[in-house]
Amino acid sequence: RSLVTEGCLLLGAKVHHSIIGLRTRIHPGAEVIDSIVMGSDNFESEERIAELIASGHVPMGVGAGASVRRAILDKNARIGDGAV
Repeated sequence: RSLVTEGCLLLGAKVHHSIIGLRTRIHPGAEVIDSIVMGSDNFESEERIAELIASGHVPMGVGAGASVRRAILDKNARIGDGAV
């Protein structure tokens, strides 16, 4: 019961009753429930993601094990691993 737009990467995530915008990346173990995720203007490459993580920054999208419920996430949002 969700709408998932083109270019999304849902990697073992649970999405229920939500709208997932363009180029959104949702990592393993994450939950997005009753939410709207606007998406991203562009993809971050795997190399860029590795650089961000190594420097202590958060890549775009919803991190592994994060839980997003009843929220509206703006474009290019960065939700860290395990965030609630």
